[in-house]
Amino acid sequence: VIRESNDIMMAVERSFSGRPMLPPPGAEGGEAVRPLLQLERQLFSCWFRWLTSGAIGDGAQRVQFASLMGQVDDALGGRPGPFFLGSELSLVDCMFAPFLERMAASVLYYKGLPVRTNGDWPHVRAWFEAMEARPSFRHIRSDFYTHVNDLPPQIGRCQSTPEAAKHQPLIDGSAGAWRLPLPAVGEAGALEPIDCLGQDDGAARREAAERLLANWQAVARFSARGLSKPGFPPASAPLSDPNAVVDEAYLPQVDAALRHVVDSLLEGPLPPTALSDGLAPEAITPSLGYLRDRISVPRDMGYPAARQLRAHLNDVIAAVAVKGARAAAK
Repeated sequence: VIRESNDIMMAVERSFSGRPMLPPPGAEGGEAVRPLLQLERQLFSCWFRWLTSGAIGDGAQRVQFASLMGQVDDALGGRPGPFFLGSELSLVDCMFAPFLERMAASVLYYKGLPVRTNGDWPHVRAWFEAMEARPSFRHIRSDFYTHVNDLPPQIGRCQSTPEAAKHQPLIDGSAGAWRLPLPAVGEAGALEPIDCLGQDDGAARREAAERLLANWQAVARFSARGLSKPGFPPASAPLSDPNAVVDEAYLPQVDAALRHVVDSLLEGPLPPTALSDGLAPEAITPSLGYLRDRISVPRDMGYPAARQLRAHLNDVIAAVAVKGARAAAK
């Protein structure tokens, strides 16, 4: 059994030689493969140590990471074309891809250092854009929120530095970042590309609605976990609770609220007066919030759809709260 991703890719390369993704011995670019793969391992080790280290030694590790990223940028700029070996995608790009993608999210969120938008590394940005131009990559690409939450259960606690504080609310949805109206596609200041799938906002909303409707009963039950006590034994991942017990009494309210979310996605935001009677904020806020915080990209949907669904869930939560407050005031 082969477990390591790089070893799996090399095994596939050896087994399917009809379209090699590495230069044959003696061919142009072949001499660069081994040094590039060594650089990838150096960068991975540095990133892993820095991400899980606290304030002591942060400055030196920051400098080391930036230096290695500079070497990556130089390697990308040393040949014509956006990829590591030139104008064509190679196995080297495939080996760098999962870690550069995670680094772009995690180093910004935990350490406050931009990777893909860093002006010191223009060739890294061009590489990301070239990778995302390929359907085979952009449809399996994750988003920053998913990465920063799925890393700690895998590698241990990730340590934040003060430089990261201004970026974290934009990634994790706090401080109103996941509210309607959302920033438009192409708007300056976006931390990650919104339009990587070539969708407009309408297409993204339709995808989100379709994902809810495709398995609506299971989604309602999953959302209702937000109203139950944590399951036992607890899972190591904070956002995972496979042993939670669903309180069946709340399912009709949760189901009705999710129908309003679908309506909002397809027809536009709903005023509080358009909501069903009897939706209790104390039931809807935790249940829809539970779902919102656990939308995973690309497992559940693409990033454009996920950002729309998160914001529309918040919009229905807010509308239910307004309607509930008005009813209580009568």
